[in-house]
Amino acid sequence: MFVCIILLGLGLMSLTLFIIEKVRKYSVKETLLKATTSALFIALAVYCNYIKGAGSYGMFVILGLVVGMLGDIFLELKYVYPEHDKPYSYAGFIMFAIGHVFYMLGIFLNYFKEAHFLYILLPFVFGAIMAVAIILLEKPLKLKYADMKWISLGYALFLFSSVGTTISFAILTQFQYVPAIMFMGALIFFAVSDLILSGTYFGVGKDKPFDLISNCVLYYVAQFAIAFSLFFI
Repeated sequence: MFVCIILLGLGLMSLTLFIIEKVRKYSVKETLLKATTSALFIALAVYCNYIKGAGSYGMFVILGLVVGMLGDIFLELKYVYPEHDKPYSYAGFIMFAIGHVFYMLGIFLNYFKEAHFLYILLPFVFGAIMAVAIILLEKPLKLKYADMKWISLGYALFLFSSVGTTISFAILTQFQYVPAIMFMGALIFFAVSDLILSGTYFGVGKDKPFDLISNCVLYYVAQFAIAFSLFFI
C-alpha cells in the first residue's frame, strides 16, 4: 500500500503542475507534464497488477491505460501544433476508443463467461442510444461537430458502451466487488470529463479555466481509480 500511496501522491503533484501550466498556456512543457501524470497511473496499475496477480484482466486494464496515455499526448499536441489539429484529434479519439475496447474485453473475458447474454448486449444498446443522443443534441448544447461528427459518434459509442459494461459488471457482482464498483465510478467520471471536453472542443466560450480544470480533475481521478482498482482484486 505504501508504494501505491507514493505513486498517488506523485500523480497529484504532477497533475497540479500540469493544470497550472495548462491554464497559463498550451506548450510542449504542458504536454510533457500531462504525459508524466499519465505515466504515473500506468505505473500504479503495473505495480498493483504485480502484487495482486490480476492476470489477463490486469493486462487488459494496463493496455487500456497505455493507449489512454497515447490519447492524452495526441490531444495535447493538437494545441501545441494547431496546424496539425485534425490528425492529432483523430489519433486521440481512436486511441481512447481502443482503450475502452481493452477495458470491455478485460471484463467480458474474465467475468462474463457464464453471465446471461443481456449483460453483454445491453451495454452496447446503452452506448448506441447515448451516442445518437449526443449527436442529436448538437444544436441544443450549442456544439458544432462539423467534419468531426462521425468520429465523435463512433467514440461516443465505445465510451458509453464501456460505461454500460462497468454498470453490468457491478450489477453482476451485486455491488459487492470493490474493483467493479471502482471501475463503474471511474468510467462515469470519465464520461462526464469527456462531455466537458466536447464543449471545450466543439463549443463556444466553454474553454474557461473552470472547464479545463474540471475536465482534467475528473479525467485523472477516473484513470487513477481504474489503475488502483487492481489493488483490490
